[in-house]
Amino acid sequence: MTKTLMIAPTARKAADHLKRAAGSDGCVMGHLILTFPQLIAALAGESNDTREPIDHIGERIALRRALERASLPGILESPGPGLIESLLGVIRSIKTGALTPADLRRAANGLALAAAIPPGDLAKVGEAYDALLAQAGLRDHYDREAAVLAMLHRCEDEGRRPRLLNGVDHVVIAEIYDLSLLQFMIAASLIRIVGAAEVTIQALPQKHQEVNVANPSRLLVCESTIPCLPGTLLTVGSLAGQAWHHGAILPGWT
Repeated sequence: MTKTLMIAPTARKAADHLKRAAGSDGCVMGHLILTFPQLIAALAGESNDTREPIDHIGERIALRRALERASLPGILESPGPGLIESLLGVIRSIKTGALTPADLRRAANGLALAAAIPPGDLAKVGEAYDALLAQAGLRDHYDREAAVLAMLHRCEDEGRRPRLLNGVDHVVIAEIYDLSLLQFMIAASLIRIVGAAEVTIQALPQKHQEVNVANPSRLLVCESTIPCLPGTLLTVGSLAGQAWHHGAILPGWT
């Protein structure tokens, strides 16, 4: 009997899938229909990162204290909430791209940018923020995703599965266009571990085509270049979202 792990884009859509499953199959106890945050929470217990998580308010507090320690001349001593949120946005962009402040520093050395806050100072902000979290034994949401990715890579290297994937022989990822690069990497690792997957891009359910990908390739669909993995079933609607009609490109599966 096929055991499927389904990653739904929202809690509401996960609930809709559960209702349909209950209507056709009866009891759905022990189901594996999860949102991405629920997936990360289920896998995080097997990572080596035992730090306590913080919420968005905690991130703001941590960043403000990190700025006090960093004492950067290009940043106000008492930044307002708008600047705090903007700086957090930079940190999140770095982390969701599976990068570090050190990567930003190296990139900044080769760039001549006219910016209100020099990239080198932004790297210092990110380093101070990460150092403060580490000292306090805390982690943000993106640190947890990075820890899960590292754990999945170890599983791949050791030829084993995390407990959540025991018995799973199929992965379904719905509306994959909405994932960050870090989440794409997690999804790719899950697919490599399980070996079979179905990936869907937002589309009209009554009008779609299914493409079996036997070999790694790049498919041109709706003016978009979509990297695929061996054995992946790609479901693409003929009327996907507007972004696809403008030639958006999905990040690579690495």
